[in-house]
Amino acid sequence: MDSIIIKEIQQLTKKIKAENELIDREVIRDDVFNILQKIPNCIVVYYPIETEASEDGCDGCHIVRNVKDKEIQLVFINTANARERQAFSVAHELGHIWNVDGQLRESIPGSNFDIEDVINRFAAELLMPETIFKREALRRINKIKSTDNVIKMYDFIKIIVYLMNYFFAPYKSVVLRLNEVKIIDTEGVNALLKHKDSDYVKTIMNEEQYTRLGIVTNQKSIAKLADKLEEIEKKEIFTNNKIENIRKIFDLTKMPQDIEIREEVKVDIP
Repeated sequence: MDSIIIKEIQQLTKKIKAENELIDREVIRDDVFNILQKIPNCIVVYYPIETEASEDGCDGCHIVRNVKDKEIQLVFINTANARERQAFSVAHELGHIWNVDGQLRESIPGSNFDIEDVINRFAAELLMPETIFKREALRRINKIKSTDNVIKMYDFIKIIVYLMNYFFAPYKSVVLRLNEVKIIDTEGVNALLKHKDSDYVKTIMNEEQYTRLGIVTNQKSIAKLADKLEEIEKKEIFTNNKIENIRKIFDLTKMPQDIEIREEVKVDIP
């Protein structure tokens, strides 16, 4: 990618973080999910599609629709992927929501680039800021490298998994980021990616107790869907069969009307 475009993506990332009160956050990690949820007029659908949970499958998507003269953002995240991969997907879709490619064209008129490449680079900058990423990567590398700057493969995979946990990012994204900040070359990328799904990665996660990594949630949710279905049911907008089918798809259980929680909680207010 052209160095001018890279620098502009970095500047846009800083600008967007400032606009969204994230400028003081050194690392965002899984708070990226909360950032997405707070986007106005944005409907986020979390749903597992196991057939798309492969390297070439669908991690997520972003669609814009006009509903009653209001622009609605629709985002889908595939929860059949590990949660750190979901986090990168969320960062990617935020790039589309914030129109990073459009802003880039305005700031560099006549620039030619692949939109998805730009959005992926933005996601990397958002989750793994260059200065902080290089600091953490080199700190680990300098502890174990030999005098001729060679590191055993297993030790390098340990560094990658550490960075996965530190930045809450997937294996492949961390490896590509190491290349983007010029710590490893293309040959190193190819060698490391061969171990992406290896037992080495899982073993290191367990040994180092990186409990946030490798979790596949298979979550099925849309914000406040249960309440909306209750409202639709009362207004008889959909048939009962359609409402029950939606509840079944999202594993929702209708709350019985006669349930009353009688317990009390005492609080001490100074």
